[in-house]
Amino acid sequence: MGKFDKKHIMPRTMSAATLLLLVVAADAAAQSSKVLTPYVNVSYSHDSNLFRVADAQVQNPDEPRGDSSLQTVVGLAFEKEVGLQKFTGRVGLSHSNYSHYKMLDFDSRDAQANWKWRVGSHLWGNIGASTDNTLTPYTEFHENVRNLRLQKRANADLVWLFHPSWRIRGGVSGNKLEYDLDKQKFKNRTQTQTEFGLDYLPISGNIIGVVMRHGEDKFPNAEQFQSQNVINNKKTDELKLRLDWRVTGKTQVQVLAGMVKQKHEVLPQRDFQGANGRVTVIWAPTGKIEMTGVVWHEIDATDNLTTNYQITNGLRLAPTMSISAKMRLEGLLRYEKRTPIGIQGINFNQVDKFSSAGLTLTYAPIAKMQMSAALSHDNLSSNLVLRDYRATAVTFSAYYEY
Repeated sequence: MGKFDKKHIMPRTMSAATLLLLVVAADAAAQSSKVLTPYVNVSYSHDSNLFRVADAQVQNPDEPRGDSSLQTVVGLAFEKEVGLQKFTGRVGLSHSNYSHYKMLDFDSRDAQANWKWRVGSHLWGNIGASTDNTLTPYTEFHENVRNLRLQKRANADLVWLFHPSWRIRGGVSGNKLEYDLDKQKFKNRTQTQTEFGLDYLPISGNIIGVVMRHGEDKFPNAEQFQSQNVINNKKTDELKLRLDWRVTGKTQVQVLAGMVKQKHEVLPQRDFQGANGRVTVIWAPTGKIEMTGVVWHEIDATDNLTTNYQITNGLRLAPTMSISAKMRLEGLLRYEKRTPIGIQGINFNQVDKFSSAGLTLTYAPIAKMQMSAALSHDNLSSNLVLRDYRATAVTFSAYYEY
């Protein structure tokens, strides 16, 4: 096998996916109008603290912390099966309009395509790509200016069941981020990741496996730190144990835990080596009620702390209840302790505690229509000044396909 060139995975996969999308869409239009599904989605939301301004920060009385927005999306979805192959995707045009902060208004074109392929009964996988453009979250950047982020993704994976009790998994993915605001362009980056896994499939139906990952982050623009320009390129290697265990007919436990090593090209004090782990428990006592609980200890290279990483310890509870065949209620409780390491090369003693609670009610009066109402509240407390904030958001949306 020749050497894999990561620099070309994204453009090549995106081009192939785009061509695939056009070919399948043209074929679908010629054969059956049901394969192509036009849709529209309208959502109205209000956020009480749009820019995540600290509670103690002095605010201009003429500049409210909150704002309301209306987003309209029109698009076309397709789904086509050809033998063992399944092609899906969608293309959408959206417009977001804000009531007060008009400079945040923006238009966006989003697209995604996926080929779920299969060769016989022992080899299968996915090839996909997507692109979207949206406002960057203001959790770390609090200025009331528009900062759009263009994100392009591509992925390919396969599973080979070479024995009734053994299978091999492999995949490669790419993620490219580009920021519109000049002062945020140091965050522009291209991420690539390769993954290999080996699973043992006992007759009980459980899964025991090992996962190996190698990731690289490349930053084309240096970040200014004191009197020097710092390149934030880094490499991450993971070796983890994977367990998917059905304890009972109503309880399932998933574990992904092991060692992670992260190394930067410059400023080695930002490097990390240690244990990472995530445990998920899914409990479904009845056919209408389900509870998902997740606990984790991980390093997290978040978009808001791109230059380094943060150590996170968290807990997430997500109960769901099917009230009826047309109505569903979902809840969310989340708590996370974040310890950022080396933000801008300083603040090594920072500790943030983040909590969030949310409730979403979804109602589908007819098969082609879905309406939802969501309420959420976020709270961040920190040992650093001018970081604590609270925010409450409410969203109403309606989706209809023709």
